[in-house]
Amino acid sequence: MALSKGTRLDPYDIVIEKHIGQGLGGMADVYLASHKRYGQVVVKIARGDAEAYDNALRVEAMALEHLQEGGGHPGIVKILPLQDAVAQGQRPLFRSKIRFKKEGIAPSLIMLEYLPGDSLIQVLNQKKHLEQGWLYSLFIHLAEAVAFIHERGYTHLDLKPENVVFRQPGDPPREPVLIDFGIARPIGHPEMLGYDRRYCSPERLQAKNEGRAIEAIPAMDVYSLGVMFYYMLKGTLPPQQMTRSITSLITKGVTSLTSSSEPKHEIPQEMQDLITQMLAPNPEDRPSARDVADTLREIRTEQGFDTTWVPSPAPSTSPIPPDTFGSSSPSRSSTPTPTPKPKSRRKKYSRPLWHYLVLGGSLLTVLVFLFFLFAPSPEAGSSPQEPPPVGPQIISGREAEETSESSESPRAPSETEKVPAIIVATSTPLPTSTPTQ
Repeated sequence: MALSKGTRLDPYDIVIEKHIGQGLGGMADVYLASHKRYGQVVVKIARGDAEAYDNALRVEAMALEHLQEGGGHPGIVKILPLQDAVAQGQRPLFRSKIRFKKEGIAPSLIMLEYLPGDSLIQVLNQKKHLEQGWLYSLFIHLAEAVAFIHERGYTHLDLKPENVVFRQPGDPPREPVLIDFGIARPIGHPEMLGYDRRYCSPERLQAKNEGRAIEAIPAMDVYSLGVMFYYMLKGTLPPQQMTRSITSLITKGVTSLTSSSEPKHEIPQEMQDLITQMLAPNPEDRPSARDVADTLREIRTEQGFDTTWVPSPAPSTSPIPPDTFGSSSPSRSSTPTPTPKPKSRRKKYSRPLWHYLVLGGSLLTVLVFLFFLFAPSPEAGSSPQEPPPVGPQIISGREAEETSESSESPRAPSETEKVPAIIVATSTPLPTSTPTQ
């Protein structure tokens, strides 16, 4: 029985608004709810306490948590942490018990971002014709999201138009998002749950028919993606997907996209070749999802389709760490997580400008000191500008007076101005007397 409007899920601050469907192959009820921090959210609640129901939600939480590490991808639904789990030091994305009970049942739950747009299957049912540029942008976006899942080591295993919901409503809507990861498995994992036959690869159907396990591989998702492209271009499923004969499904494959019915759109030959490769019966003959995305870009460019649709940046999909849980808000939950730029190793050894100025000044001071320390200096008492004397000369005081009188002034010198006799020697200096104090 579905929960009624206004039901509170304590202690998670979640209030149920309405029941909007079922997920995980009918193992979970999906509700639109409100949360005091994130605003409108989607809550998946197991329909019972059976181990299979509990495991399906747990698998989805673990897969989304792994895919959201490092920022995630805008084409993958975002899982939100539950409030009390951080304080308890437990996984913030999955709870195996909640407080409301009925007949002793304590089901599990997870909380996801709310996507206000329609699902892809609703858009395809409503629109008779889809613009080519929009359609090929949709193909590219889906292929890139699937390639991201594979590069992270996971497979979705349930790709179909019902599991694509648009983040931005409109005419046409924008930003397709993959949902419902309840049967997602790591690549190489042998255990798989249910499937949708319409979009299931032949090797999975054969293994199921033979009752044996089969390892999950990316080629299974590529096949499902090819069926989706076929359906969107032609408005019908490939003939082999509608037959009950597994042998026919495995051996025939797709021979032509125009053989069974008229397509909804003119399909370029390159696109026909690509879908034929994606639907190859042998998984080894299918291209990778990354190759599919690259080929679709080339087709869109060659055909001149509109490329104005540029998907918005990825929302913040990393699980909120405990130290920032209390500061989160609904508006911040959709803000892209910036990727820090790698620090240059050269910056580790850089120095400020003043360091080089001080170093240069110190070096200049040392050079000036060394110059004065080792530069030659004249001997004490010597006068290098005086010409060398030529022999001893004795000049009397009277001759000095006459010379002075004839060259300088006719006035008579005073007593203090009279010049005594001066003896100039070339070799032995005259002894000097020490003045008495």
